Amino acid sequence: MAAKSMAEGYYTIRIWNTLYPRGSLQTHFVDFASLCPGNAAFSDGAETVEVGETYSIEVSAAPNDESGVDIDYFDVSVIYGSSDTLLPDNPLSERYILGPYQFGGDDSVACAMPQKISFVAEREGYVTIHATPVDTAGRAARQETYFTILAHEEGEAPDPQEYEGQTGEGYYGGGHTEPWLPWIPSADIDGDGDADGYDYILIGAAVLIVIVGMLLAFLPTSPVPGDKLGRLIALILSIVAALLFLFGGW
Repeated sequence: MAAKSMAEGYYTIRIWNTLYPRGSLQTHFVDFASLCPGNAAFSDGAETVEVGETYSIEVSAAPNDESGVDIDYFDVSVIYGSSDTLLPDNPLSERYILGPYQFGGDDSVACAMPQKISFVAEREGYVTIHATPVDTAGRAARQETYFTILAHEEGEAPDPQEYEGQTGEGYYGGGHTEPWLPWIPSADIDGDGDADGYDYILIGAAVLIVIVGMLLAFLPTSPVPGDKLGRLIALILSIVAALLFLFGGW
């Protein structure tokens, strides 16, 4: 299912099973790909920073040669996580250091180049800066550019071999995590790719399946045939169904 976001220039593509959303991808859209502005490019910034210190890096982009339309702003996000970490849909996620927000310029003034992005990492680990230029016609670049750095404790500069190939600039091909549903307290807070909370809707549905199985097994007026054996089979099947629902992605 694809739905246009209230934010101009976005489509959100959601992947569903029969009950609830399993994932989503937020993407820009344009009328003519040949008129897209150039991709964002970061300056040669440092690839490490001490925790608690301000990190700054510059980003720029060139207008499309054919259209000549100025760059209006950059869509910028800075998150805890490596370059292959999916961006959280939850705008309040603790993984966001900055953003998502529109950085530089406004509707009437072209965005000055370059733009400086500054932030402070409060914990160790990889930090990734995402930037996509959008021109004054509302067209975004074809690809989102990222720059990943490693935040480390004071006086503990890591060996460059430890983060070789994990930091620096590249093009992002991820998307976003499963849609943010405030009533489901599940989120990857530490950026390790695993949910740190619990999906209570999923757990509740699995428990309900087991309860139905227990009612079929133990109610005196149960419609299950086969007396004790039939009731036992009904209970076992309900437990198996609950486990498949909980862990099998039904």
